[in-house]
Amino acid sequence: MKSKTLMQRTLALLKEKGCLYQKVEVWNPFAKRRQDLFGFIDILAIYPDSVKPVGIQVCDIGSRNKHIEKIKQTESYKRWLTVGRIEIWSWHSILQKNKDGSRGKIRKWEYEITEVKE
Repeated sequence: MKSKTLMQRTLALLKEKGCLYQKVEVWNPFAKRRQDLFGFIDILAIYPDSVKPVGIQVCDIGSRNKHIEKIKQTESYKRWLTVGRIEIWSWHSILQKNKDGSRGKIRKWEYEITEVKE
């Protein structure tokens, strides 16, 4: 069975939480790379208990600090903060023990949300 991507895991979790969301990262075939909305947003979401939009950047936990720096170097991030929030959803997996107590290859995925502020 093919493993889910970090993006797929994030979208599934947003759906489970009852959020209104849309993936806004797109593939640019001319540049041959993915491009984020405003240079830093992979997913645009609105939480059920809020009216403010949230720009979400999805990454692995090892590159979280690099993404924070990248966001703060964009011209649009401070302007975005006047109307919404920015979150980085950073994912990592851990090995779980098998039912018999031995270490196995069963991976459990966990995430951390870091809010980016000025």
